[in-house]
Amino acid sequence: MQFKLKNPDEFTMTLAKRGFTRNHFSKVAKVSRAYLHQIVKHEQTFGPVTAKKISDTLAMEFEELFTTII
Repeated sequence: MQFKLKNPDEFTMTLAKRGFTRNHFSKVAKVSRAYLHQIVKHEQTFGPVTAKKISDTLAMEFEELFTTII
């Protein structure tokens, strides 16, 4: 099962509202900066482990952030 961000612009705004830069967020979430960039630009889908890291770091519900790709 693969995922993508529902709304990359909203995701970026959420990071800013919570005081994260993409670089800082990638370190805290333990996702590489390059991989996070690809995710935000919809160049890369990702699996459940990465989705959980992102949602847990933001303390947001999975369904708020991601769309499932079958």
